[in-house]
Order: sequence, then C-alpha cells, then structure tokens
Amino acid sequence: SMLPANIKYHALADAGYFIDAPNTSGQMHIRELYQYVFKMQNCSGGINQACIKSQPPGDEWKCFFAQYTYPHIVSPFFTFNSQIDTWQLGNILQLGCTPPNCNDQQMEKFEHFYEEFKQAEIPILDSKSNGGFLDSCLAHCQSLSDAAWIETQVNNQSARETFSYWYFGRSGERKVIDCAYPCNKSCK
Repeated sequence: SMLPANIKYHALADAGYFIDAPNTSGQMHIRELYQYVFKMQNCSGGINQACIKSQPPGDEWKCFFAQYTYPHIVSPFFTFNSQIDTWQLGNILQLGCTPPNCNDQQMEKFEHFYEEFKQAEIPILDSKSNGGFLDSCLAHCQSLSDAAWIETQVNNQSARETFSYWYFGRSGERKVIDCAYPCNKSCK
C-alpha cells in the first residue's frame, strides 16, 4: 500500500464497470479499442499489477476491463453502476436506440447485453468485503444526482442506505442487485 497503515480510505466507482462484450453486430469493437489504447499508451505499468501478472502474455490488456481487474482490487470498494449503463449501450453495444424506443431486434440485443453484464458482475457478487448498488435504470454517472442516491430503490433500499451499511459496517444489505429492465419503477 502507498498509504500509512493508520489511514482509512474507501473507493467508490460510479459507472466505471465497463465490460468486454460484443456490439450488436457481434464484433468485439470495445475490446479492439482497449487493446489498441493499452498498447499505444504502454499502460502495463499503470494498471493493477496483480491483474497484469494473472494474465497470459499478450492478454494484459484485459486489465482495462472491470470484470477482469475487479478480483485483484484490494482497496475497500463500492460499485455504483447501472446494469444497463447508457454509455455502454451507445459505445460498447452500439445499440442505436434507447429502450423502450427500440425495435424487436434491438431489444433482443439489449436483453443479451444485460445478460452479458450479469455474467461480468459476478466478481462484485463474489466479493465478501466490497459493497455495491447495481440498478437497472437507464443511467450513467448516478452518484452526481441526489435522486439516484435517495430515490432510486433496489429491494426497497436506496443507494445511500446501501453505501452507508457498507462504509460504516452497519447491519443491512451492503450489496443490492436489481431485477431486469424495466422492472424498477423508482428509476428517474
């Protein structure tokens, strides 16, 4: 650790759980982009080194994606993310519409992406010490909004309550995972 042992800190990731998933054409567009950026910027020295060491030679770029690096994070960590993050729908999935204003084929791709995210979020669910609020709202960067902290509910619990249970070690759910879109009526 770079901090003295007597320093207590926690980290919060807001909408940064970007996944390695195909776009609507089945192409790994975001993977190719991340591979290029990783190599072009020589990122191996600035990425989680435990993740880098866990990858076979040539696959170190995977540590740019949350699902691959998350298991190697040792800092106390809270993930605040939509399982259908709007940035990812436009830039990873390249959906070309915003649900529910999509045709049947686009909605099928959207639902498949949601399932991909559910698989990619397994490291969050498996963590014994970290917290998380994973909703199904069409949103990105929710921590900037009071409404997202207070009014959005998952399992009758707000993000604020979930975070405080985790941060202060209080009894209560420290990790909540929403049902599939469009189930959550508290989304704004």
